[in-house]
Amino acid sequence: MIAFEKKSADVIVNSQKTLKSADNLMKAVMPAANEPRILLKVLEILYKEEISLISFILKYEHVCKRVKLGKDNVKNLKVFFDKCIFNYGLDKKDRDNLRMILILGKKHRQSGFEFVKHRKIIILDDDLNVNEVDNQMIEGFISSLKKLVDGMYNKIYERNNN
Repeated sequence: MIAFEKKSADVIVNSQKTLKSADNLMKAVMPAANEPRILLKVLEILYKEEISLISFILKYEHVCKRVKLGKDNVKNLKVFFDKCIFNYGLDKKDRDNLRMILILGKKHRQSGFEFVKHRKIIILDDDLNVNEVDNQMIEGFISSLKKLVDGMYNKIYERNNN
């Protein structure tokens, strides 16, 4: 279990650094560069970080025997959103933000066509459905991921002190 505790500290520290970088891109670089495409870069960063965090949390919860995992990633993701997320201090809005990161991140990766319109990024999927990404949305995503990392720290720290 000690190796798992070290891994959790590494995951938390790396996530904090990544989210700080994403926050810096939004608050310092974005206004200075005046380039909305930075939103896509931040979305990519958040998408990768969220996948990493969810994977770690599911493994942690599985080791602690609070959830059962299978080989189906979709079912495991459902377990995370249904059984784990509220144990980490997140509310319904944060859950919706985390789901939206996954949806938009996947659509961005699969999209063949993206463009800027009125300081927003428009992502068209294969069915020509329109998905918009703007500053406020990304800032909400960063906030929700920060809460998740803080919740991880509190949960792991609480468990190790009890």
